[in-house]
Amino acid sequence: LNNETAAGNFKYTIVGSDAADAITLGASTADSTITAGKGADIITLGTTGAKDTIVIAAGDTGATTATSDTISNFVITEDFIKFGITGTATNYAEAVSAVDSGTTVSTIEDMTAQANAALNGTILIYATNNGSTDAAAGSPAPAAATHTFVFFDRDADGTADEVITLAGVTDVT
Repeated sequence: LNNETAAGNFKYTIVGSDAADAITLGASTADSTITAGKGADIITLGTTGAKDTIVIAAGDTGATTATSDTISNFVITEDFIKFGITGTATNYAEAVSAVDSGTTVSTIEDMTAQANAALNGTILIYATNNGSTDAAAGSPAPAAATHTFVFFDRDADGTADEVITLAGVTDVT
């Protein structure tokens, strides 16, 4: 559904299917809403300046690299992810990667242990990038991040149930 706004911009309302969808917004600066469906969706947001919202219901994204949704062109100061709860100082935490490998972490599985250590029944949303540190003496030089993982513990049991990859987002703070 497209609704034209002022200056010929389009405000999109898109609902994904139960399959793995590829959803790409146009160059509109109007705010749009995408409700991701089941499947490992690839969502590409539009122009900077729009405040896009991605709605993730229970089961809409998985907890592995193969089953999770990926969002590109996400701007942390403009766009929103809605998991069904509001992120607060009490239930949200973020940190740079604690992986000490000297290489960029490429999979969600590589970061799940760090996320699960933070998800404690109170912290339900945890964001971390995929860079690496050089915390230990003699460690390889750190590797720069290329994206951020957002883990969500929907049932508050201390284990990530869902995760979103924010491709190209390197700073979680």
